[in-house]
Amino acid sequence: MKKEQQIRILVVEPGKAPYATVIENSLEGMQSIVDGYIEYVPLADDRNASLYCNDEGKINGLPPNRRLGGDIIAGTFFICGSDGGEYDCSLTDEQIAHYKGRFAAPEFAMPVFAVKSASSIEEFLDMMMGGQAGDGDYPSAESECEH
Repeated sequence: MKKEQQIRILVVEPGKAPYATVIENSLEGMQSIVDGYIEYVPLADDRNASLYCNDEGKINGLPPNRRLGGDIIAGTFFICGSDGGEYDCSLTDEQIAHYKGRFAAPEFAMPVFAVKSASSIEEFLDMMMGGQAGDGDYPSAESECEH
């Protein structure tokens, strides 16, 4: 099969309904959709479609998007057709309808936690108490152990 210069894809952004669009059928065109390096994710139920997401989405803290199997894809992803060989191709109308339905509902928002380090027990307690730890008069480690 000949490589299409442009392909019709389905874009799925975090918190939004999926939508169809046309992109250049190139690495750069695909990377522009996911805003970074692409990662191919096979779709178990459809060998005639491919899912591409940001390869570093979770590492870069992109927002959670949709659940796929036992995993959650972070950041924007898209689905395109596959010719069963070496080329990506346009989705059919039926595939667009199928995947719009499958990914229609945005997943619930998952909390994102920031990791902070404390340089002392006082700083740790202050962080844990939200700045309400009191006057800063904390017992020393030695006094905690004396009984």
